[in-house]
Amino acid sequence: MSSIKVDNIVILAGGESRRFWPLKDKLLFKFLGKELVLHQIEMFKPFSKRLFLVINKRLEEKLRFLKDQKIGLVVQPRKDKGQAGALRCVIGNLKGEILVVNANDVFQKEDIVSFLRKVKREDIDGQLAFVKVKNYFPGGYLKFEGDRVVEVVEKPGEGNVPSDCVRAVLDYFSDTKVLKQALERVKNFHFDEQYERAISLILKERCFKAYHLTSGFLTLKYPWHILSLTQHFLERVKKSRMEGIKIGKGTIIEGPVLIGKGVKIGSFCKLKGPLYIDKDSVVGDYSLIRESHIGESCIIGAHSEVARSYLSYGVLLHRNYVGDSVFGKNIMLGAGVITANFRLDGREITSKVKEEKISTGLLKLGAVLGDRVKIGSGTVLLPGVKIGEGSFIGPGELVKEDIEEGKFVFQGKIVKNRMFER
Repeated sequence: MSSIKVDNIVILAGGESRRFWPLKDKLLFKFLGKELVLHQIEMFKPFSKRLFLVINKRLEEKLRFLKDQKIGLVVQPRKDKGQAGALRCVIGNLKGEILVVNANDVFQKEDIVSFLRKVKREDIDGQLAFVKVKNYFPGGYLKFEGDRVVEVVEKPGEGNVPSDCVRAVLDYFSDTKVLKQALERVKNFHFDEQYERAISLILKERCFKAYHLTSGFLTLKYPWHILSLTQHFLERVKKSRMEGIKIGKGTIIEGPVLIGKGVKIGSFCKLKGPLYIDKDSVVGDYSLIRESHIGESCIIGAHSEVARSYLSYGVLLHRNYVGDSVFGKNIMLGAGVITANFRLDGREITSKVKEEKISTGLLKLGAVLGDRVKIGSGTVLLPGVKIGEGSFIGPGELVKEDIEEGKFVFQGKIVKNRMFER
């Protein structure tokens, strides 16, 4: 139990996750057997006297299992959108100090401890966290006067940044009432910018300091961010644990691995940690799996290779190469399907998000597949390709661009998939 306590901690989890396509429900992605939202609750609960999780209506039923967590579970009304709307629906009766965090941002515990120690020992009205960036990032930048933060400049554009400090959502306010009043003053602005404007109003009147996140933090904004989070959680695998599994002859296991009950591993395989394989999955003969996260009830068919990838529930592979990829649930790949993950020119891989092509910042990125995608034998997916839920790709295709959900690709033509049901 932590000796540092904040009166109120509010975790914001009501976003629509539009940039996360073709994946959805980012808080329900499991790492090491637990949903991300549970990891976040376990991280912040020891630091709070009262912990609240604000969710949207669509997630209410799916997060019913959190009833036993002894937290305040608050459903954000549809009419009051954005982070400001989420805060307004929870802070009405709160008193004392408040720490606001984003459910999609994963911090190192040592940074949280240092952050809170600083606000407890200094006489300040609040504190914001930041990371330093070398290249332009489309986020909120901190503007300083000395060591005091005086403004949050949201997406200023390249060449107009007030500093190299990009804000992370780890916001401490010594008085909840001050935040409440500021949120009421910004209701007429677009919901996407209300919270940042409220912070800037407070900064004009109150003394806020900044905390440098020296350990960095990870955010789950785009689907390929699942890969960095996967590596983050795999780093926690320090010792091997294998319970009630079957291993064939000639199989080699190197490094720390966590393998669940009922897993069957064929002969002459190689498993290289850190690695996680959930219960009831099967690894076929002569397969290579390295530094990956394999979900429950998956089948890694014989002669397959899975490298630095995340596979969710019920994925079926057959003589495939899956590199630096993210697969949703109940996906099936025919024999010889390849996820290409590296450009021949060695440049960063780009991806189209809301009709805008952006850089992923990655030199290696395979495919991102939504739930219930099926791909025929011999198909090749070029680096960074995303395929929407319920789409089928015929055999022998070369997929160069993203495919929307519910489509059928055959002999170069894209039509509606009549077997797709939402």
